[in-house]
Amino acid sequence: MKKPNEITAIPQLLDMIDIKGATITIDAAGCQKKIITQIDEGEVDYVVAVKENQPLLYAEIVQTFEAAHAENFYYVPNGI
Repeated sequence: MKKPNEITAIPQLLDMIDIKGATITIDAAGCQKKIITQIDEGEVDYVVAVKENQPLLYAEIVQTFEAAHAENFYYVPNGI
């Protein structure tokens, strides 16, 4: 039997457990559209690591934080 890798195992694990109301943290291996969509649909809070090997996403995140920092995070709603 072939052993699944992290990217294929994470969605299977998420299907097995009740994640509603949880806070999920996941490393950069979990930063896949399918996985994030599945987590987001689960009504949870989540933290996902993003590495520079996803240049467009990484640049957008850096730009968002730089803009928020320039405004002392004034426009960032509570709970983000």
